[in-house]
Amino acid sequence: MTSHPVLRVPASLLREEVRRLQTELEVTPAFPAEVEEAAARAAQAPRLPELDRTDLPFVTIDPAGAQDLDQALHIARDGDGWVVHYAIADVAAFVSPGDPVDVEANRRGETLYGAEEKVPLHPPAISEDAASLLPDRVRPALLWTIRLGPDGERVDADVRRALVRSREQLTYEEAQRRVDAGEGPETLAGSRRSGRCAWPARPHAGACRCRSPSRTWSWMAGAGTSSTGPGCRSRTGTRRSRCSPATPPPR
Repeated sequence: MTSHPVLRVPASLLREEVRRLQTELEVTPAFPAEVEEAAARAAQAPRLPELDRTDLPFVTIDPAGAQDLDQALHIARDGDGWVVHYAIADVAAFVSPGDPVDVEANRRGETLYGAEEKVPLHPPAISEDAASLLPDRVRPALLWTIRLGPDGERVDADVRRALVRSREQLTYEEAQRRVDAGEGPETLAGSRRSGRCAWPARPHAGACRCRSPSRTWSWMAGAGTSSTGPGCRSRTGTRRSRCSPATPPPR
């Protein structure tokens, strides 16, 4: 096997080239002032759902230091089966079609990740604060309720808008350690038994896959939070979400 020398460049040059590429593609971390102002106003006046499920002890599992938490999980015993609650941050509670935040998000298309920084889909006032499923904060979400039989087969599924409150923010490594040790909330124990879920062998990949005899549910966690309702498949930012199947949320 032929070896090739490793090209080494100064960090300052790499940053300069990344900035140049961002300028060329017209994508920068900063948002126009009118978008930031619209996001700040929206963060103060969300359209909240009537259904309150803040009683459910959700947890989030994300990379260390993440603030844009767009997914939360709760699993509990349900007779001889299980019930899975899966919440996704409801950015539509803050963003309206055609408003400055929506127009800018459509222009950007997705959250982009690069050297040492990211180019977010939505302003931090929404994605890292008002809409983020941070622990001990009441947040609007799209909430799936999926009931599983003792064999892991789906019995029924429902999705609707609801208020949720995460109890704990875990990293992938911490979640894996506690699953292996049999510690932590029932959600971590349930994730191992209810659907034969496996936390990722490569935590940086941010993936969790749940298998049942006839279907697979999988999701990848990332920074993008969706401003649209859920469907069987969605892709927003670096987050891909797949479910099987889901009912459209009430409007």
